[in-house]
Amino acid sequence: MGTDLGAGGQNTISGTSMATPHITGLGAYLLTLLGKKAPQELCKYIADTANKGVITGLPSNGKTLNALAFNGNPAE
Repeated sequence: MGTDLGAGGQNTISGTSMATPHITGLGAYLLTLLGKKAPQELCKYIADTANKGVITGLPSNGKTLNALAFNGNPAE
């Protein structure tokens, strides 16, 4: 059940509950391209290939990693 935001309304949601399905899908996609990998290997690959320092508006508390997951295909 959604929230009625009215005309021009905006709802921003964030956090691990929003990131988890995206990273899980990316992991599945990458496994089809890269072949079988141990979970630790796949996580390292995703972290190593992420675009660093491109997200703006993050809290300045130093607890949020500034890395945007990348699927490895610059055309997408």
